[in-house]
Amino acid sequence: MLPALRARTLSDALVKGMGRSNGYRPNKANEEEVLRLRARLGKVRASEWQRAGCIMQQITSLIGKQGGPGNGMISPRACTGCGYYGHTKQWCKVKRARDADSELAIDEDRVWRVRNGVVPTATGKVDQAWCAWYAWSWRRYNAARAAGGGCEQATVCRQCEGCAKWASAVSAFERADPEPKHTPWCAEPV
Repeated sequence: MLPALRARTLSDALVKGMGRSNGYRPNKANEEEVLRLRARLGKVRASEWQRAGCIMQQITSLIGKQGGPGNGMISPRACTGCGYYGHTKQWCKVKRARDADSELAIDEDRVWRVRNGVVPTATGKVDQAWCAWYAWSWRRYNAARAAGGGCEQATVCRQCEGCAKWASAVSAFERADPEPKHTPWCAEPV
């Protein structure tokens, strides 16, 4: 764990284009203790700013720094991504995971299919009956849209011309291509 923290601090130093202080970096004599304190600091929530300040004071006293750039107290920064001290949102694993989830959520249809077993999941299991029903429901939807169906109101009224076209297109499609059997997503395993 300590080499990982050291690697992160070294990679922090390589970031370009960002104004940086000369830092509060350990020397060989106190490196292990400073990295241990930084690990403790990483477990402190942003609401516990007093505890974080005490840990930071211990770190700076070990390193030999007396004050910040203006000779004031040195205060750590909390990550705005996860709310913990010890790193910034640029290096936050929680923020990266949240960003990856939001990229996945952009394709809501794909997310829905993954949740309902229509596409292979991480385990590789696919519900074939559900896949067949899902494909059939999209064919039915596309047939109804092609027939000019769709409500003219903000909500489905079942009284306008668009709703009548939709209902007739759906019933014609279901006569030609009956609904396949599927396992509802809420069914309990037997």
